[in-house]
Amino acid sequence: MDRENFKGIFIRGHDLRDIRLYANKSIEQMAALAQVKQTDTYKDWEDGLSEPSHHQLIDLALGCGISPTSLLKAVFERGDKQESLDLNMI
Repeated sequence: MDRENFKGIFIRGHDLRDIRLYANKSIEQMAALAQVKQTDTYKDWEDGLSEPSHHQLIDLALGCGISPTSLLKAVFERGDKQESLDLNMI
């Protein structure tokens, strides 16, 4: 299956924002966790203009105290539904 068929199934900008707020982190802290030099890069992710790599997503999850496996499972199970992730269940 090509990447276009997966569009919208994986992490969304509002998911990243929710994760950041859940972990009580600043945009600057999240950018540092993802090892990006410019906070604008992270802001673009939250705004849905671009997305982190899988490695960066794992680093973000770990840095926020969230199991990457549980996060990816929840995102995949949600599919393309327009609902927020329940971070308390991860």
